[in-house]
Amino acid sequence: MAINAEYRPRIPVSTYRLQLNHDFTFSDARKVLAYLAALGITDLYSSSYLKSRQGSLHGYDIVDFGELNDEIGSGEEYEAFVAEQKKHGLGQLFDVVPNHMCIGSAENHWWMDVVENGPSSTCARFFDINWHPVKAELKNKILVPVLGDQYGRVLENQELRLGFKDGCFFVSYWDYRFPLRPDTYVMILAYRIKELEEELTAGHPHYVELLSINTALSHLPLYTDTDPDSVAERNREKEIAKRRLAGLYKASPEVSRFIEGNVTVFNGVKGEPQSFDLLDDLLRNQAFRLSNWRVATEEINYRRFFDVNDLAAIRVEDPLVFHEAHKLVFRLIREGRVTGLRVDHPDGLRDPEEFLLRLKEMAPNTWIVVEKILGQDESLPATWPVAGTTGYDFLNRVGDLFVDPQGEKPLGDVYRMVSGSDPDYPEVARDKKRLVSRSLLAAEVERLTGLLLRIAAAGWLYCDFTHGEMACALIEFTAYFPVYRSYVRPGHGAVTATDARYIRIAAQEARRNQPDLPPDLFEFLTNLLLLKQPGSLEDEFVGRFQQFSAAVMAKGLEDTAFYCFNRFVALNEVGGNPGRFGIGIDEFHQSCRARQSHWPASMLSTSTHDTKRSEDVRARLCLLSEMPREWRGAVDRWSAMNRRHRRNGWPDRNAEYLYYQTLVGAWPLPTERAVAYMEKAAHEAKEHTRAALGDPEYDQALREFVTATLADLDFVADLAGFAAPLVKPGCINSLTQTLFKLTAPGVPDFYQGAELWDLSLVDPDNRRQVDFAVRKELLAEAATLSAQEAWQEWESGLPKLWLIRRVLNFRPQRPDLFAISAQYEPMAARGRAAAHAIAFKRGENLIALAPRLVIALHDDWGDTLLEMPPGAWRNQLTDETAPQGAAPLSALLGKFPVALLAREEIP
Repeated sequence: MAINAEYRPRIPVSTYRLQLNHDFTFSDARKVLAYLAALGITDLYSSSYLKSRQGSLHGYDIVDFGELNDEIGSGEEYEAFVAEQKKHGLGQLFDVVPNHMCIGSAENHWWMDVVENGPSSTCARFFDINWHPVKAELKNKILVPVLGDQYGRVLENQELRLGFKDGCFFVSYWDYRFPLRPDTYVMILAYRIKELEEELTAGHPHYVELLSINTALSHLPLYTDTDPDSVAERNREKEIAKRRLAGLYKASPEVSRFIEGNVTVFNGVKGEPQSFDLLDDLLRNQAFRLSNWRVATEEINYRRFFDVNDLAAIRVEDPLVFHEAHKLVFRLIREGRVTGLRVDHPDGLRDPEEFLLRLKEMAPNTWIVVEKILGQDESLPATWPVAGTTGYDFLNRVGDLFVDPQGEKPLGDVYRMVSGSDPDYPEVARDKKRLVSRSLLAAEVERLTGLLLRIAAAGWLYCDFTHGEMACALIEFTAYFPVYRSYVRPGHGAVTATDARYIRIAAQEARRNQPDLPPDLFEFLTNLLLLKQPGSLEDEFVGRFQQFSAAVMAKGLEDTAFYCFNRFVALNEVGGNPGRFGIGIDEFHQSCRARQSHWPASMLSTSTHDTKRSEDVRARLCLLSEMPREWRGAVDRWSAMNRRHRRNGWPDRNAEYLYYQTLVGAWPLPTERAVAYMEKAAHEAKEHTRAALGDPEYDQALREFVTATLADLDFVADLAGFAAPLVKPGCINSLTQTLFKLTAPGVPDFYQGAELWDLSLVDPDNRRQVDFAVRKELLAEAATLSAQEAWQEWESGLPKLWLIRRVLNFRPQRPDLFAISAQYEPMAARGRAAAHAIAFKRGENLIALAPRLVIALHDDWGDTLLEMPPGAWRNQLTDETAPQGAAPLSALLGKFPVALLAREEIP
């Protein structure tokens, strides 16, 4: 929330993101903490290290919220890591993942219990499951879409195998293991029971015990009974029966042979289809239905994280689930191991504000930031009890400073020439939102449409609308929704004026674009979302629609449209608007002043683990907006050179244009990384191929094109010659955005390894291991260099590290200059090159000054001046005293590309 007297957390001076996994463990992280402290970092920002799926590289596939990830290290290694952290006075920002957990592992005991027991599971309330979907076959079942082929073929191929261990029956499919409903054990244990009776005799204690176990299993409360007492009884009695069965199996060779024999029979005989009837019948009586993975698109009946089948949404709106999912995190906070929280994807929550209020209640003195992606003119809800966002808003504002608006038309002409089309970005975005609604998220559309039909059927006004009309209106309404989601709170009757405006915009535009649909349909949707039609089903629709619209925006824009609209990919960044070509200096200043006024402790980012390309790739690509003529000439040459490497017109020219921009931004780029990036980009675009449903011919043509072009010596020489003059100006852009991140209102964050020039692309490229040994050596060298000497070593990346170290180590010396209360005031240069300078004051005693649009500047400030306020000012980077009055920029920026000026204190 906006600054108030009650919110007094420990606010970091700076944060540094580390990706922890089995390749970079607690012990590895412990060894770099001294380096980070020397750099000036005050708080480590770690990826989640709760227990995740085996082999996880990112930590967002948690299987147990109550355990540390032993692949990252033991409890002792974690304690040593924390002790080292405290030794250097570092805080720790922890990545909270409240939306989902991984269900693709038997180590997720919550999910396994639901698979086993269905609605009567003690953990059924933990997951967002529709137990009564439209398809009757799935009533009181979970669809489990993991099979690589049709169910029948998988069954006949004996890939589904019945097994028995420790008193439990289960079905395995490769690495998956699914526990069976305990009451269906009887189907196995009663089969051939007469043969066992003949072997043991009816009165044998082992036979009698087996019959008794069967009776106990047969009398378990129904798996569809969700009465709390019945659930508790079922949970207790089934475990007793399992223990008895395990004991009997060990005690009786006859019973063990009987069980093993039945397991063999149930597993069938390959080539004899009728032999699989027993296993099929057993599976049909489970609380889950195994299916081909393709079925998920339309029929999955549990809410997922976007479209990832292995990541099931959890219901943290339930207080019990909230506390169970965060017990360990809250303990780490109480013990002082964690001092801040980063909340992953709050827009996926049913009620983000309620969640954050609970979080603040449990961790009242903790700095909290949220990964909220703000639209172009959107503001963070003022009622949220957080310090701010994770900084994508700053990332895009500062990056736009390097885009020359005059380059929009000529670069648009180049794109039209190459792609052969003239796409309108807003329409591309809407089209891709429609695409993901109808494909990846079709099951969510079906669930929402079902709710709408039930609501409509309860009255007379909308009861004649068909399923098709409802679904079409819903998809169109979502396509036109201008932001990720609204924050209407049905339980509180709360609809803000901002949310009401978004809802009405979506309805108005969708109605205009779909004149064949009854206008009343959009009125129906509007009234529901504005809470004008109360009721429990109505409230459920509002909550689910808001979660759905956020998923559609994320998948439709970030993961689809951003790979299709390739006019100028420096703008295709999370939270960005590729259709908007740069901003003016005034707008950047306005955004900084607004942050200082409302969210002065918000995080400021320029690269993250989720950015589409690193800060330095974007900084270099922005230069193309200043040189469209040269760019067009290069693209013409490269297209002609590489025509012979295309196969049957593939890859398409749009992808080829993305490829050339990628090479320029990240050059030198090894072939292996270039191929991996282009494959991912093509799959995300979903135009010719997809990750799950790829076109092998297109994929092969794309791989061969990239490989052949990067083996073409003439092309590579031309590419290298074009990119070479952009490297140093790109570095200057990078230093400008780094300085502003260090000095603008907010908390600067540094992504691992990006303290040097970092030319990474989208994940997993940006999650490669960081060479900290090189960085430690350069940091030691940086401590001995002047600004001018550091800039002379610009090719190594040392100037960026030098600047970060210099400013972060200066901040503790003059904390008043960077206080959250230090006002932000724009400053304007004057003279011939004034448009290339950007400067601002913090309070009355600090000035940040840097260049922009440096290609057109030609390293010549001419008569450009900055009026210095009265007093003695020292450049904290060069240790020079600044000229008083009208100071020439050629003097202020003569030895280092950027300047940080502080008014000298009076003794």
